[in-house]
Amino acid sequence: MNIGVPIFQRAGHVAALLLLCVAGSAFSQVSGDQGLKSFSPTLSIYAIDVGQGDSALVIFPDDSTMLIDTGTSSGVNAVIDLLSRLSITHLDKVVVTHTDGDHDGGYPKLQSVGLIDGSTQRYDWSNTSPGDIFYRGGNTTVTCVTSNGHIIDGGYVNPGSNPNGTSVGVVVKCRGFDYLSCGDLEDTAENALGEKLAAGGWKIDVLKVDHHGSNSSSPLSFLQNVLPEFAVIMVGHNSYGHPTQGAIDRLNDPSVHVQKIFQTETGSGGTAGNVQVANGQVHITTDGATYTVANEGPGSTTFSDGPYAVDEYVTPLTPHLIITEVTVAGAYFAPEDNRWVELYCPPGAPAVNLSSLYWVSKDQKGRLAESGSLTMQPGDVAVVHKTSDTDPRTDESDATGKGANGWWDLYTHLAANHWITTEDRFIVSWQDSLTPDPTKILDAVIWSNRDGTVAPSNIAPLNYLITGFHWGDPGAGNGLFSAVNDAPGIGPINSGYAQRRTTEDTDSLADWVISTTPSEGTPPPTPTSNPTPSPTPAPPPPPKIVRVQASPLSASSGGPFDVSVEILPVMDRPFDAYAVILGPGVVYSIRFGNSLSLGVSPIAQGVSFLPAGYYGTLLEMTVPPGVPGDYQAIIGLADSGAKVTGVESAFAWDVAYFSVR
Repeated sequence: MNIGVPIFQRAGHVAALLLLCVAGSAFSQVSGDQGLKSFSPTLSIYAIDVGQGDSALVIFPDDSTMLIDTGTSSGVNAVIDLLSRLSITHLDKVVVTHTDGDHDGGYPKLQSVGLIDGSTQRYDWSNTSPGDIFYRGGNTTVTCVTSNGHIIDGGYVNPGSNPNGTSVGVVVKCRGFDYLSCGDLEDTAENALGEKLAAGGWKIDVLKVDHHGSNSSSPLSFLQNVLPEFAVIMVGHNSYGHPTQGAIDRLNDPSVHVQKIFQTETGSGGTAGNVQVANGQVHITTDGATYTVANEGPGSTTFSDGPYAVDEYVTPLTPHLIITEVTVAGAYFAPEDNRWVELYCPPGAPAVNLSSLYWVSKDQKGRLAESGSLTMQPGDVAVVHKTSDTDPRTDESDATGKGANGWWDLYTHLAANHWITTEDRFIVSWQDSLTPDPTKILDAVIWSNRDGTVAPSNIAPLNYLITGFHWGDPGAGNGLFSAVNDAPGIGPINSGYAQRRTTEDTDSLADWVISTTPSEGTPPPTPTSNPTPSPTPAPPPPPKIVRVQASPLSASSGGPFDVSVEILPVMDRPFDAYAVILGPGVVYSIRFGNSLSLGVSPIAQGVSFLPAGYYGTLLEMTVPPGVPGDYQAIIGLADSGAKVTGVESAFAWDVAYFSVR
């Protein structure tokens, strides 16, 4: 594209002042069509194939959701399709990294279909600061590390008028797993961020490559600081050459050497032998100690890589199961006559194999999964019933699948009929013993101590026991009750159903209630942590004195092109206006009142200065053949008659971005 006469060859300097923000797209992989809730035990991240744009879905251990960017106005349909397949009808949080249409263009449609509403928390460059916590719960946090040029731990890179530089960046951390995503952040800001992350001891496992793998992003020093094990590029067919070969080569530099680069689509640029194209979503699942990357979506390229260990030491999660309901009322045999114990594997806990666990009462015990091997995933419920040895009902602990009621039915085939009714405690233990070692106990409750007591010293750390194994008023006889089922703290258990009110573990009587309505198979709600209040929005910036718009945003050789401008009526002195067209490798300048090339027609030609309040087209032209790529149209205002030496000589300026095909 040859516009005007080259006045000065200072592209690098001007580009540093006005970092180009051109839409691109790239991201990661996903895993099959199985539902998320049964597939991911802890945290799941979907890099959604929105074409040339960015959008990623994060599903937290408590099943709440966060979307990072929305893709374009058309690419958002892929987001809606994925949410529908996952049965997600509402987004709890949305992070909009910056204003580019390939990142926030889908926001209005998500609102129109009801996925975003008034209860959705929105985080963007105007209301966030580095260090803000967007989410905390279930061993997982989302931390803002950059926003509007500000960088965590005090760094700052002035974004100027470049929206890329305002990008909101986050680290999604699940125990030892770290995922870094920073919108379209570019090299100068990335370098500053990388230094801060390295100094703070952050270890990145998966990097969402900024700006779709453009040449202006992912500099080598940044990559050497964050040292990702894997990279994800969200990209579609584009005219920018994304991902560029330079970006791919830097990711594979021997000093960085990511193990694999995952892309949502092939893109229109570079490649390497370790590039895996999903042709769909890239799905990352992790329990915080290991993670897996796989494809997701109808017609996607099948792959599944991992599990890989995270790159920092992680203390193994303690197997966890909690008792959430006990009922002893009614005649013998369950479930119709109300005699069961409900077990729940809470969100954020590791999966647990019931075939290696035992239930223990005062003088009886049995294996929880009698018929085979059954692994409970977080969110699963198992209901332990009493039957006779001749009861024909089938134990679902053979891993053939949950019953139609949606939970696992476990039948204990013991001859003694006093199971639960005349027992006074129920313990879940790793040890096949009537007196299990306290370190082997996962959870336990006691509803009467008429047959003896379990000393508080038997309580193992992190067990979820009620006031030292005493169910009742701990102030009445030190928890030793004189009458059968006498529990003045919460009422007698045989009058109803003893239920946990919440999965929050405080070892308090307040956690429990006696109810007249059973909740068999329905665990109590997981407590929601108090959301981090959104920072007070920063005041809007003052209106720009000059505003510029290029049309069309994607121009073709031989096609029409013009630049329009609006100058606010606030000027109190005469001034000149000039245009700078910045393209690949060279800068072209037009000073109004002085047309410098054929084919370019400044509307204000012959005017020594433009009046305040001017609104209209400043130049119109036909795009000549030339170099395709990304361009900027800059309008600057200089004092009348002042020597124009570049953008830095302007007292006010604005920029519009466009591309030439």
